[in-house]
Amino acid sequence: MHTRFNNRNIFKYYGELFDSERHFSLIRPSETRTKYQNFNNRNLLEWESRLQKFKSITRIAFLDENYRYYENIDSNRYSFGEAKTIIGKYDLEYSGLEKFQFNAILTNTYTMGEGSSIGENNRNIFSAALLMKHLA
Repeated sequence: MHTRFNNRNIFKYYGELFDSERHFSLIRPSETRTKYQNFNNRNLLEWESRLQKFKSITRIAFLDENYRYYENIDSNRYSFGEAKTIIGKYDLEYSGLEKFQFNAILTNTYTMGEGSSIGENNRNIFSAALLMKHLA
Protein backbone atom coordinates (compact mmCIF):
# COMPACT_ATOMS: atom_id res chain seq x y z
CA MET A 1 0.00 0.00 0.00
CA HIS A 2 1.34 3.46 -0.81
CA THR A 3 0.13 7.03 -0.57
CA ARG A 4 1.43 9.93 -2.62
CA PHE A 5 0.96 13.20 -0.73
CA ASN A 6 2.40 15.27 -3.56
CA ASN A 7 5.00 14.86 -6.32
CA ARG A 8 7.79 14.96 -3.74
CA ASN A 9 6.56 12.70 -0.89
CA ILE A 10 5.48 9.05 -1.03
CA PHE A 11 4.63 6.84 1.95
CA LYS A 12 4.61 3.06 1.58
CA TYR A 13 3.60 0.25 3.93
CA TYR A 14 4.44 -3.44 3.55
CA GLY A 15 3.18 -6.10 5.95
CA GLU A 16 3.23 -9.86 6.23
CA LEU A 17 1.63 -12.21 8.74
CA PHE A 18 2.77 -15.85 8.67
CA ASP A 19 1.30 -18.64 10.82
CA SER A 20 2.26 -22.26 10.17
CA GLU A 21 2.52 -25.72 11.63
CA ARG A 22 4.89 -28.26 10.09
CA HIS A 23 5.29 -31.96 10.76
CA PHE A 24 8.65 -33.45 9.96
CA SER A 25 8.80 -36.69 8.02
CA LEU A 26 9.88 -39.87 9.77
CA ILE A 27 12.67 -42.04 8.48
CA ARG A 28 11.48 -45.10 10.42
CA PRO A 29 7.95 -45.84 11.69
CA SER A 30 9.33 -46.30 15.22
CA GLU A 31 10.49 -42.63 15.46
CA THR A 32 8.57 -40.10 17.54
CA ARG A 33 6.44 -37.68 15.56
CA THR A 34 7.37 -33.99 15.99
CA LYS A 35 5.98 -30.62 15.00
CA TYR A 36 7.16 -27.06 14.59
CA GLN A 37 4.88 -24.02 14.95
CA ASN A 38 5.77 -20.57 13.59
CA PHE A 39 4.13 -17.20 14.01
CA ASN A 40 5.86 -14.26 12.32
CA ASN A 41 4.75 -10.67 11.80
CA ARG A 42 6.76 -8.30 9.58
CA ASN A 43 6.02 -4.60 8.96
CA LEU A 44 7.87 -1.95 6.96
CA LEU A 45 7.05 1.76 6.68
CA GLU A 46 8.92 3.79 4.05
CA TRP A 47 8.95 7.52 3.31
CA GLU A 48 10.56 8.74 0.10
CA SER A 49 11.05 12.46 -0.33
CA ARG A 50 12.56 14.36 -3.25
CA LEU A 51 13.73 17.97 -3.09
CA GLN A 52 15.64 19.48 -6.00
CA LYS A 53 18.85 17.41 -6.26
CA PHE A 54 18.28 15.38 -3.07
CA LYS A 55 16.42 12.11 -2.60
CA SER A 56 15.77 10.90 0.94
CA ILE A 57 14.44 7.47 1.90
CA THR A 58 13.59 6.63 5.51
CA ARG A 59 12.62 3.08 6.45
CA ILE A 60 11.38 1.71 9.78
CA ALA A 61 10.74 -2.02 10.15
CA PHE A 62 9.38 -4.16 12.97
CA LEU A 63 9.73 -7.95 12.93
CA ASP A 64 8.18 -10.27 15.51
CA GLU A 65 9.26 -13.92 15.12
CA ASN A 66 8.15 -16.83 17.32
CA TYR A 67 8.48 -20.59 17.14
CA ARG A 68 7.68 -23.66 19.21
CA TYR A 69 9.24 -27.05 18.64
CA TYR A 70 7.44 -30.11 20.03
CA GLU A 71 9.84 -33.04 20.29
CA ASN A 72 6.82 -35.31 20.77
CA ILE A 73 3.63 -34.29 18.96
CA ASP A 74 1.48 -35.94 21.67
CA SER A 75 3.07 -33.94 24.50
CA ASN A 76 2.45 -30.34 25.61
CA ARG A 77 6.20 -29.85 26.30
CA TYR A 78 8.08 -27.69 23.81
CA SER A 79 11.17 -25.58 23.31
CA PHE A 80 10.71 -22.05 22.02
CA GLY A 81 12.40 -19.02 20.61
CA GLU A 82 11.24 -15.49 19.96
CA ALA A 83 12.81 -12.32 18.64
CA LYS A 84 11.55 -8.77 18.24
CA THR A 85 13.60 -6.65 15.85
CA ILE A 86 13.44 -2.94 15.04
CA ILE A 87 15.36 -1.72 11.99
CA GLY A 88 15.85 1.90 11.02
CA LYS A 89 17.55 2.96 7.78
CA TYR A 90 18.15 6.40 6.31
CA ASP A 91 19.48 6.90 2.76
CA LEU A 92 20.29 10.39 1.46
CA GLU A 93 21.29 10.75 -2.20
CA TYR A 94 22.71 13.88 -3.84
CA SER A 95 22.77 14.13 -7.65
CA GLY A 96 23.81 17.74 -8.08
CA LEU A 97 27.02 17.21 -10.01
CA GLU A 98 27.10 16.20 -13.66
CA LYS A 99 29.29 13.10 -13.36
CA PHE A 100 29.04 12.21 -9.66
CA GLN A 101 26.37 10.90 -7.32
CA PHE A 102 26.81 10.77 -3.53
CA ASN A 103 24.99 8.67 -0.91
CA ALA A 104 25.05 8.66 2.87
CA ILE A 105 23.45 5.61 4.49
CA LEU A 106 22.76 5.05 8.21
CA THR A 107 21.35 1.78 9.53
CA ASN A 108 20.51 0.61 13.05
CA THR A 109 19.18 -2.83 14.00
CA TYR A 110 18.07 -3.66 17.53
CA THR A 111 16.98 -7.21 18.41
CA MET A 112 15.55 -8.51 21.68
CA GLY A 113 15.37 -12.29 21.82
CA GLU A 114 14.97 -15.20 24.15
CA GLY A 115 14.55 -18.92 23.92
CA SER A 116 14.59 -22.18 25.80
CA SER A 117 18.33 -22.66 25.53
CA ILE A 118 19.65 -19.11 25.12
CA GLY A 119 17.90 -17.01 27.78
CA GLU A 120 17.21 -13.34 27.22
CA ASN A 121 19.57 -11.60 24.81
CA ASN A 122 19.77 -8.15 23.19
CA ARG A 123 21.85 -7.01 20.23
CA ASN A 124 22.33 -3.56 18.72
CA ILE A 125 24.14 -3.05 15.38
CA PHE A 126 24.84 0.35 13.82
CA SER A 127 26.46 1.05 10.47
CA ALA A 128 27.22 4.11 8.37
CA ALA A 129 28.44 4.40 4.80
CA LEU A 130 29.44 7.21 2.47
CA LEU A 131 29.34 6.29 -1.20
CA MET A 132 30.36 8.01 -4.41
CA LYS A 133 29.41 6.88 -7.90
CA HIS A 134 31.14 8.17 -11.04
CA LEU A 135 28.70 8.35 -13.92
CA ALA A 136 30.31 7.72 -17.30
